[in-house]
Amino acid sequence: MGGQEHFYMETQGVIVVPRGEGGKMDVFAATQHAAFTQITVHVKRLGGAFGGKVMKIVSLSAITAVSAQKTGKAVRCSLLRGEDMLITGGRHPFLGKYKVGYNSDGSVVVADVVYYSNGGSTLDESGFIMEKALLHMDNGYNIPNLRGRGVVCQTNLPSYTAFRGFGGPQGLTVMESILHEVAVCCGLTPKEVREVNMYREETCYTHTRQPFKPRDMLRCWDTCLDRAAYHQRLRNIQLFNFKFKFEWDSPRIASHVLRVPMASIFIKETNTGSVPNAVPSTASFGTHAVGMAVKVSEGQTPDLWCVDV
Repeated sequence: MGGQEHFYMETQGVIVVPRGEGGKMDVFAATQHAAFTQITVHVKRLGGAFGGKVMKIVSLSAITAVSAQKTGKAVRCSLLRGEDMLITGGRHPFLGKYKVGYNSDGSVVVADVVYYSNGGSTLDESGFIMEKALLHMDNGYNIPNLRGRGVVCQTNLPSYTAFRGFGGPQGLTVMESILHEVAVCCGLTPKEVREVNMYREETCYTHTRQPFKPRDMLRCWDTCLDRAAYHQRLRNIQLFNFKFKFEWDSPRIASHVLRVPMASIFIKETNTGSVPNAVPSTASFGTHAVGMAVKVSEGQTPDLWCVDV
């Protein structure tokens, strides 16, 4: 799964004001972690952060402080949006690889998952984020035999950092992908597989042996199904698909214009030998071109209609 940009309302920004001799200075920074410094820091407001201003403001503050120290004047530095997105990392991209054992009813018996995260050029918060992903990997499902391992990969990209969820969304998304794949293999709906694997005991224990009561989780699940009218929508979709099966536009046009049954219509493959230098079939152009070609053939009565476009 890919990463995500913070896109806070205001970009990274800092003002540094020198305070006389001894290198004293005040730093006015939009930071979520003011204590992460050995100098007086003032935080008025952030202008949005979402985890992106915990660590990343440090380097910008240092650069601005050097300029203030050199000039002896107050210096303000605010990044342009493009600069901010280029040099500050966002949510960690994750790759999950897994082996899973399951029964025909969709219940997962064993799962072995390895997480790989793109940490960027420095460690930043990557270790803690991987830890959070492993802690949340079970999501709301009781997998009797579950093993998770994490690898933070160093790359040549800007360091990825904290983001809302802090690794939790990546960890549980892989588990959701596992259950969806199990559903496909068992010929079941994802809803059925999720329900058969949910924590349901009065007191349950996660894979880290943390006790909790799943009553609220189960009530939330049932409420979501009810408010979304899941079952009624599913019946409506199944009925629609049964009544209106997928049919290509061109055969339907030919059937109507030429007054022949659909079973009598055969679509040839596209062949550049017959139609060289054909334009791309984008923006529904194929439907218009073929449909008009078929319509032009109305009134002709050969033994075999053949339209090349």
